[in-house]
Amino acid sequence: MRRATPLTCLFFFLLAVQVGFGEEPEIRVEIGADRAYVGRPLSYRVIVRQLETTSAPKFEPSSDFELRLLNDVANAPDFPTTQNEPRESAERVYRYRLVPRKAGRITIPAPRVSYHGTVLLGSEKVIEVQPMDPQGIAFLKISTDRAVVYPMQQFTVTLTVMVQELPGIYADRDPMDILADMKLPPPRLRVPWIADAQIPEGLSPCIPWEDWLEPLRNRQESGFRINNVGERSVQTLFGKRVVTFRPEPHKVVRPDKNGIERRYWQFDFSRQFLAEKVGTYEFGPVTLDGELASSLDDQKQLVTEEIYGNAQPVRVTVRPIPEEGRPDAYVGAIGQFQVDGQLTPLHAKVGDPMTLQIRLHGSGRLAGARPPSLNAIPAIARQFRVYEATRKSSPGEVQFTYRLRPLQSGTDVFPSVPVAYFDIAKEQYVVLRTEPIRIRVLPATRLSSDQIVVSPSGRKQDAEQSIAQRAGVYGNVTDPSAVGDETVNPASWIFTMAAFGALYVAAIAIVFRMRRRAVAAVPLRRRAAFGRARRGLRQAQNALSEGHNSDAAELAETSVVGLVADALGLPQTALTRGDIRDRLLEHGIEGDLVDDTVQMLEACDMARFGGSEERFAELAGTWDDTITRLIRSLKKEG
Repeated sequence: MRRATPLTCLFFFLLAVQVGFGEEPEIRVEIGADRAYVGRPLSYRVIVRQLETTSAPKFEPSSDFELRLLNDVANAPDFPTTQNEPRESAERVYRYRLVPRKAGRITIPAPRVSYHGTVLLGSEKVIEVQPMDPQGIAFLKISTDRAVVYPMQQFTVTLTVMVQELPGIYADRDPMDILADMKLPPPRLRVPWIADAQIPEGLSPCIPWEDWLEPLRNRQESGFRINNVGERSVQTLFGKRVVTFRPEPHKVVRPDKNGIERRYWQFDFSRQFLAEKVGTYEFGPVTLDGELASSLDDQKQLVTEEIYGNAQPVRVTVRPIPEEGRPDAYVGAIGQFQVDGQLTPLHAKVGDPMTLQIRLHGSGRLAGARPPSLNAIPAIARQFRVYEATRKSSPGEVQFTYRLRPLQSGTDVFPSVPVAYFDIAKEQYVVLRTEPIRIRVLPATRLSSDQIVVSPSGRKQDAEQSIAQRAGVYGNVTDPSAVGDETVNPASWIFTMAAFGALYVAAIAIVFRMRRRAVAAVPLRRRAAFGRARRGLRQAQNALSEGHNSDAAELAETSVVGLVADALGLPQTALTRGDIRDRLLEHGIEGDLVDDTVQMLEACDMARFGGSEERFAELAGTWDDTITRLIRSLKKEG
C-alpha cells in the first residue's frame, strides 16, 4: 500500500472543510397566495439561513403596498422549504402582513440584511394585483366630515357598510341577524384606526377605543367581527361566543353593481379625532370578508356567498392657521375662549404699584399662549409704567399678571385690553376685549416742612427725639447717624457669619444624605422587582384557576407594568402601553419580546370582551414565558 502524500492529505482536508463549512448564508422570500387583490392582506415571509442576526430585514420604501412586520421565529418548523429538502438548523423566519394599495404589477423590493458590515440581499418579488371583484351584496365607504382642519379641531371619520336587503319574507329582517340565525361566522372588518397605538402621531382619539366599541358590542353574535378584538381576551375561560359589533342600522337606496336601484341596510362606525399637529393623515383602506346571505333557491332557502370588499382610504389635512388677517393682538391661542380682567387696587397714587390680571379661558390649545403687549396700547403706555408679565396656566385657562405704576393723576378709566385668538369653529380670528375698569389716581404725596426730620445742629440726641415723637416720612435726612447708632460691633459680625456657615454645612450634609438614600433605593427596587413580578403572576394564575378572570387580568397587567417600572426606575402610575414599548426598546430589549409584552397588556385591557376558550388557554399559557423572558432580558441589559 502506498503511503499518502502530503498533497493528497491537503486535498482531503480542503474537501472536508468545504463539506463542513461550505453552507453560505441565504435569504429566501415567500408570498402565501397565488392571487392578490387591492387592499386584501397577504402573508409575506423572509427566511434567513446560516446567519446569526436579530435585526429584521430592511426594504426600500414604496407607496404601492403596505408591509408590516408581525413577528420573527427562530428555527421555525412550520415553514418547510420544499417538500423533499431538509430544514437547516440555523434559520430565522420573519412574518409580514403585505397589503397591496393599487392594481397592476407591483414589485416587492429585495430584503436587505446587514451582518458585520456586509449587506446581503434576498430576491425581488413581482405580483399581479387584481382590482376588487365587483359584487353587489356589500359596499364599503370611508368618509370624513372635514377634509381640512386646524390644530385642536375635532373631526369625525365614518366607516359605512351597506349590506343588500334579502328578498321575499326576509326583506324586513336585518341581514346580520339572519346570518346569526344560520350559525355562520360573522364577516370580519379590518379597520386600521381601531387600536390607539396605530393612530398616527399628531392625532389623538377623543375617547379610548374600548369606550368607543363597547356601546356597539352585540351579545347575540349579530354584527361584524373587527380586527382581532376579543379573540385573545382573558375573559374567555367559559365562553365560546364570538365578539361582534353592530351600530343601529337604517335602510338606504343605492345602485348595485349593475346600476339597478336596490335597498341596503346601512351600518355606520363613526369615531372622533382631535388634530394636534400640522400634516396630512390617511385613514384606510378597510376590508370586509366572509359569508353573507345573497338570495333564495328554488325551495325558498337562503343561499350564501363568499364576499370580499374594500373601502378606499381618505385623507385629512391639518393645516396651520392662516397668516393673512392675523391681528396684532393675537396671543397664540386656538379654540374658543372668553376673556376677563381685574385691576387692584382701584384707588392709588402716582407711582404706587398696581396689579392687572387677564384670564383667558375656554376650550382649545393654550400651551403657546403669550401675554398681550400692554405697551402696544397707547392709552396704557402713556399713563402707566408696565413691567414684564408672569404666566400661570391650568386646565382650560391661562392667567397673565402684570405690575403697573401710574405715571399721572386724573385717570378715571383703565382702558380695555384686546386679546385675539383663532376660532376653529368659525375658521377666523376673533378679537376679545376686557371691560374698561374705573380707577382713581391721585397725585403723589407732598411733604410739608413739619413732616421733614432734619438735624441742623448736628445733635444726634435731638434728631432721635424728633423721630420718636413724629410719624411722618423721614425725608431729607442727610446724616445717617441721626437715625441710628453706626458703631461697628465685630463680635456680632463674627457670630452671624459663623452661624450662616454652620447652617450651610448642615444643609450640604442633609442634601448629600438624601441623594445617597435615593441612589441606594434604585438598586433595591430593581432587585425586588423580579420576585415581585413572579409573585403577582402566580396570583393571576391562581385567580384564573378559580374562575376570577377579571381579577386575573388586573393582576397580570399590574405584574408586567410593575416589573418594567421597578427595573427601569420609572413611576408605575404614569406608564402607558406606548411608554412601556418605547422604554423597553430604548433599553435594548428585542423587538419580538417587546411586541409579546405589549400584546399581553392589550389582552388584559380587552378583558371586558368575550371570546373562545381555546384562545384563552393559548394566551394564559404564554404569560409565564413572556414574564420569564422579560426578566431575563432586563437582568442581561442591566
